[in-house]
Amino acid sequence: MIVIGITGQTGAGKSIASDVFKSRGIRIIDADKIAREVTSPGTEVYRNIKNLFGEEFFLEDGTLDRKKLGEIVFTNSDKLTLLNSITHPEICSIIEKIIYEENQKGNSKAIVIDAPLLKQVGLDKLCDIVIVITAKVENRLGRITKRDSITSESAEKRILKQEDEGYYIKDATMIFSNDGTIEELRAEINKYVDKLGL
Repeated sequence: MIVIGITGQTGAGKSIASDVFKSRGIRIIDADKIAREVTSPGTEVYRNIKNLFGEEFFLEDGTLDRKKLGEIVFTNSDKLTLLNSITHPEICSIIEKIIYEENQKGNSKAIVIDAPLLKQVGLDKLCDIVIVITAKVENRLGRITKRDSITSESAEKRILKQEDEGYYIKDATMIFSNDGTIEELRAEINKYVDKLGL
């Protein structure tokens, strides 16, 4: 089973790439979705965040206020490091377990890990192929503000907290630019999936 990692800077278009693989019947491991699951009420990660960050980062219904927490961690490196130390080990553990189980079943040609921090947390070591999606900063800014309903200033802070493009493409197997239309990106990735025989 081929393990494919999809990564890139925020707003580059990783989800578009993932959707192409998903449409071809390939299972997607969405690291962001797992991050939401591990921070849901009742989990150990949830309790640790509450203990270390405080009640003010939780909504009235008890769920994590991701937007408020995001505003803090993307302006404070120490807080971001602390949050990552709480969440990343659990997220990585779950992803490794999914890959192991899928391998044991033996009926999948490939599986995809969609993770913005694929390299930073070492998940790229599990991958046979690493695909990086790139895009110009102005295009990413527009997508982030629309996607997350945040200001351009907040979006810029998120971008500045990330590694530069060179970090992502340095060890990439394949690089796709997302500065054209969505249709163009989908077509390019579909061609690549064909080439892989998936």
